[in-house]
Amino acid sequence: MRILKFFITLSRKRKHIKTPIVISFSISIILQITLLPKKYFVKQKMNLPSRHFQILFLIFTICIFKGGSSYGQEGLTIAPEISLGTEAQSSGFLKSSIFQRQVMVSFSKKPIPNSSAWEYWSPVSHTGINVGVTDFNSSSRGYAFSAMGFMVLKSKRLRRWSLQLGYGASYFTNKFDIEDNIENRSISTDITWSNRAVLQYTFLEKNRVDYSIGLGAMHHSNGHTRLPNDGINTFHLSLAAAIKSKEKNTVATIPIMRERSIYHYLSARLGLGLNALGDSFPLDDKKGVYSLSGEYGLVFNKVMSIGIGGFYRYYEHYYDYIKNGEFLVRENEEFNSYTKQPWHNATNYGAFVKFELLLNHIGIEILTGFNFHKPGYDIDWRINGGWEFIPRDPPDYWIFGEFDSEYKLKKLLTTRLGIKYYLKATENVPKHNMYIGAFINGNGGQADFSEIGLGYVYNWNFRKRN
Repeated sequence: MRILKFFITLSRKRKHIKTPIVISFSISIILQITLLPKKYFVKQKMNLPSRHFQILFLIFTICIFKGGSSYGQEGLTIAPEISLGTEAQSSGFLKSSIFQRQVMVSFSKKPIPNSSAWEYWSPVSHTGINVGVTDFNSSSRGYAFSAMGFMVLKSKRLRRWSLQLGYGASYFTNKFDIEDNIENRSISTDITWSNRAVLQYTFLEKNRVDYSIGLGAMHHSNGHTRLPNDGINTFHLSLAAAIKSKEKNTVATIPIMRERSIYHYLSARLGLGLNALGDSFPLDDKKGVYSLSGEYGLVFNKVMSIGIGGFYRYYEHYYDYIKNGEFLVRENEEFNSYTKQPWHNATNYGAFVKFELLLNHIGIEILTGFNFHKPGYDIDWRINGGWEFIPRDPPDYWIFGEFDSEYKLKKLLTTRLGIKYYLKATENVPKHNMYIGAFINGNGGQADFSEIGLGYVYNWNFRKRN
């Protein structure tokens, strides 16, 4: 109950965090942490730190989208949606034999005109949450129950078209088990990260209801916290009905012409991540990935942030594999030279370009960059790019991953997708600011590790521009 009381108190102190949303997800946390006995986690081969990571992320996406960006919002819209889709392999080819059904309900609000810079400058027309269930039409997959925060992007020129982007988590009823469910190579944890993109066209508009069709994609992954993690990628067609609330009689507002602006920022971030190195003991244990990064950039119109920077990471799994003298680093094996400098070969550094959309207290970040140094990934690829369920001492005939073009691309590119909560509203351009964020980091788009990050931002030289 302490968790519930804490979030209720928080919602009262910060009015932009809605109490009903906070209560509902506090209850979900209590159910998942306290009602399930510890032996459940042992039986399911899940450790508590990883589960807490996933629950924290769920809190983030829902409370953040519904709370932090609700500064100056009006007009609740409820949109039930049904969809039919098919799955795509990680290579991108469709599995046409499997059709899936999905039902979702979205709750969203639109910003009040003239209420904020992001309402004026960004294409975001609505923010909210959606919840739903997916029937994968497969005994090995079962069902997924999803909850995501989302935003809707609209163009003034293409009024009937919109793009909905969602980011959150899903609970799966069926997951991988080497004895009972070996067919499910896609999902190996109860809870996964989920993201969704739907391009919608409104074909019929009524006073209270707008009807639309959509073409969308959805992805589920546990962020490499447990293997196997092939993930699930689906494409679907949808039909939705957006039920709008009755508009209140309000005084007409006078349009405000906001001036363009620009300012500089410096940022530093500490990250704590988790990942697994392989799908068999001892590589399937979750271990830490510790990150330090810094960046410099510009913020345009208090909404769009563009920055460049560098990062340094240490992978506990790589270090332990080398230090413990596992198979690939033993004498006469390919990576025996790594044992001379285990720390150096367990580290990773590089440079990146970052784009971020600022919605007052909320930041939505996309990052891409290059790895200059990541020798441990060679071991990683040999293990995971070859035959599955590698034993601790593989036989001579064992097939390891080959250093092909896919390996070169994934070793070179680093990616990150994340959501942040800023302590101070970015709308006010505070000189000093702090944030906490949840991120999924990848190698060329493939999940590498899940991460919670804490950052500091210094802003200066705010000025108007023509």
